[in-house]
Amino acid sequence: MSEHDEETRVIEAVPDPGPPTNVMEALIARRQEHVGERHYDLLVPGMHGLMALRLKALSAKQLQTIADRAEKSKSPHVGLNTNLDTLSNACEAVLGRASEDDPFTVLPGASGDPVTIGEELAAMLKLEVTQNTSRAVLLAVFDRANAPAVAIGAAATDYIEWARSENEDIDEEALGES
Repeated sequence: MSEHDEETRVIEAVPDPGPPTNVMEALIARRQEHVGERHYDLLVPGMHGLMALRLKALSAKQLQTIADRAEKSKSPHVGLNTNLDTLSNACEAVLGRASEDDPFTVLPGASGDPVTIGEELAAMLKLEVTQNTSRAVLLAVFDRANAPAVAIGAAATDYIEWARSENEDIDEEALGES
């Protein structure tokens, strides 16, 4: 198996430790409340405006783990893989609609939870993937774009710009609180 095809590791958020017990924990918890309310709906190129990925902000630890993995990678596809890992880890739901005039709805999986990037999405869309990895599924989703690797790079860049802007907004809101 080449590194390009290896499975994307989903980087889990730290479990909720309960109520804050010191000032730093309280500050971090308060900031996370603001972050948790925000998301970015990314239209998937090549899907005619009928499919989007709902992306959440990744924690600094999650981003660092992706960056560390990229730094250690010897794959010639390290840039593409990093973009795929970023989008896969940020995806909290896949959205769909029957026509561009309809509102997006969260696609529910068999369990009732939102579908994300993975085997269930591949089956729902009847995607032909050689491996049931997040990377392979996301590549197949973007395969309908004119230039899939370029579209994935542009999507990751858009997401990172949104996340950076959101972080600045959250910081400004926190400074304005009294």
